[in-house]
Amino acid sequence: MDLSGDISREDAECLLTKHDILGLSAGERKELLLSFWDYYHTISAAATREYLKDKVPEDIVVEIIEKEVPGDPDNPRYDYLVYLHRPFEYCGARNEYVLERLKTINPEIDAIVGDEDELERCPCCGYHTLGERGMYEICDVCFWEDDGVNEDHEYSGPNHMTLREGRENFRKYGAYDQRSIHSVDRDGPLKYKRS
Repeated sequence: MDLSGDISREDAECLLTKHDILGLSAGERKELLLSFWDYYHTISAAATREYLKDKVPEDIVVEIIEKEVPGDPDNPRYDYLVYLHRPFEYCGARNEYVLERLKTINPEIDAIVGDEDELERCPCCGYHTLGERGMYEICDVCFWEDDGVNEDHEYSGPNHMTLREGRENFRKYGAYDQRSIHSVDRDGPLKYKRS
């Protein structure tokens, strides 16, 4: 991969992902693996096996299914899982944001070639962070859980408030509620487009 001039979007995401993974602290790596483990314990063993079958060695798939928590997070055998999770970090990120991050690694990179992933708009903050509306995804920018509510006066069960309250809280705190301030992606407003 040529690391100067123009770089493809795919190569840019790959380079940033590798850089980010190498920069993870032991605690961050452990947290990432635990979130991965937690997710795969919410779906069936068959679904876990099907999704991971060509991405992760079989012995790790068995471990995910059979054990409540991973072993030593620093063990390189878990690198597959860390790499599998991290590429989503830049899904939907604006090319300008990706380029700015890349320039901190290599100032010789001039431009990103390729389109950004198109994401759906969060009804609370207005940033494009959701893969699909109404699928209970949590917005990286405001931490709103999207249950499909669209009207200001509608009550959102997962968020325990109306959409209007969530929007007001976002304007005040930078998150849909004050408790979620520490959960939002601080770079989110720079990373995602807004409409």
